[in-house]
Amino acid sequence: AKALKSNPSEIAHKAAAVTEELKQTKNELSKLKAEMAKSGADDLVKNAVEKDGIKIVSAVLEDVDIDAMRTMGDNIKSQIGDGAAVLASSTGDKVTLFVTATKSAVARGMHCGNIVKEAAVIVGGRGGGRPDFAQAGGKDKANIAKAVEKAVEIALGQIK
Repeated sequence: AKALKSNPSEIAHKAAAVTEELKQTKNELSKLKAEMAKSGADDLVKNAVEKDGIKIVSAVLEDVDIDAMRTMGDNIKSQIGDGAAVLASSTGDKVTLFVTATKSAVARGMHCGNIVKEAAVIVGGRGGGRPDFAQAGGKDKANIAKAVEKAVEIALGQIK
């Protein structure tokens, strides 16, 4: 933190300036993370697993926020056509699981809410959501890869 060397009347003005600077830095960081998410999606799609024309892309990410995961999920869905993205990220000791599926995958039996509900247990968490989109939080960072594997397994099992 910067030391505020000023008389009391200037402190409010300086605090506002520092707050504005922080806001701009956060916006820049969000944009950078979104760009990284977009380029990262391309690499992940190459490693998709497929069952009966439905592709499932999965990844364990580091320090990626939920907004960037949503962006990444949308990018993945637009590239694969039919399928789902299973993403997990850890920030500090917090784990976020995120699953999103295309309308066609949902029509074939996929339910993101049910996938996340079961997989979240592995990271000591809870969550759920809609058939096309769900998220969960957890605390057990050590089992993040296992949770993603389980989510992919469940998703593959749901395809009719």
